Amino acid sequence: MNARIFASVLIGCLLVSCDKDDDTNNTSYTNVIGFWKGKVGTGTAAPNTDVAFLFRSDGTFRVYNNSSDTTNAGKVDDIYGVAGTIINMNYFEFGSPYNKNMEGNINSSYTRIDGTWGAGAATTGGGTFYLAR
Repeated sequence: MNARIFASVLIGCLLVSCDKDDDTNNTSYTNVIGFWKGKVGTGTAAPNTDVAFLFRSDGTFRVYNNSSDTTNAGKVDDIYGVAGTIINMNYFEFGSPYNKNMEGNINSSYTRIDGTWGAGAATTGGGTFYLAR
C-alpha cells in the first residue's frame, strides 16, 4: 500500500514539474510580425522622414526607404532580431556601402517601437526613429 502511494506521489510530482518550454517559440518575435509605418530623424532632429518596415515570420524584414508608399519606395531586405522588448535591425543603406543599425524598444502592447540608429555596429549617433502599426 505504501509503495502505491509513494509511486502515485512520485508520478504526480513528475507531471507537475515537467515544463513544456519551447525556446524556439519567442512570443515577442511573433508579435512584431507585420507592417509598421513611422519616421526616421537625423542627428538631434525629430523623426521627419517616412519609413516603413515589413517584419516577416522567418526573421527577415523589408524596409521601404523615405516613403510609406511601398510601390515607389526604395526597398532593402535583411534580418532582424528580438530579445524581450528590444528589436534590432541592421541593413545596408540604399545605394550605399554603409550599413544602418537600428535598435528600438517595443511597447507592451506591441503597437509602437521607439529607438535610435547609428552607422556600422553602433546603434546610436545617427538619430532616432519610431514605428507604429
